[in-house]
Amino acid sequence: MSPTEGDTKVSFYFSKRASGGTGSPIVENLSASSGSVSTVWNTGGISTGTYYIFAKTTDDVNPPIITYYTSPVVINNSGIQPPTDLQGSRTGSTAALTWKPSTSPNVIGYNVLYTDEPYVGGYKYHKSTNYEDQAVIENLDPEKEYCFCVAAFDDNGNSSIESNKYCTSELGTPEISLNRTSLTFGAVSNGESTSSQRIFISNSQNGTLNWTLTSSES
Repeated sequence: MSPTEGDTKVSFYFSKRASGGTGSPIVENLSASSGSVSTVWNTGGISTGTYYIFAKTTDDVNPPIITYYTSPVVINNSGIQPPTDLQGSRTGSTAALTWKPSTSPNVIGYNVLYTDEPYVGGYKYHKSTNYEDQAVIENLDPEKEYCFCVAAFDDNGNSSIESNKYCTSELGTPEISLNRTSLTFGAVSNGESTSSQRIFISNSQNGTLNWTLTSSES
């Protein structure tokens, strides 16, 4: 931080999100007049989880400057072992997830954390489940990418750190394609009646389409 004015102040914060510039203070209004600022963060009373650290620089003249540390900080004060080997599959608006359960005692459930902003740190949504090793997440937007992780919790409300991350790409809106639009049976061509015919149906996206063939005399 060079050069600096005498009234330049730096504050440090932590947050579950890696953007937005809002969080809980670590320390506030440190003087930056010497050109450098440092502090020590005591994480003893911080809940287990993954956090993003950022600094806010102010001088009472210019707009605040917010700078995020590039890597998240993982804090595990609960001692609960996280679930591992998270895997999944996605069909349309539904994702099916499986994982290896936590090996810690007194684990009573899991929180599935997920987001539709995979390039922004943190998770916007969560779903709790009592199943030991699986969950189904519904109502996803086929046009968006998603990332998921899982954390175990015990009967005292303590949580483990997150599992590995599982991400899916956007599926797009499925569209059906036909190589012909109608079939005609019983027609006479060159003195012979038409025989068996074929129609090919394909899906141009990764989603699922339900379709029905109907007959028409017209």
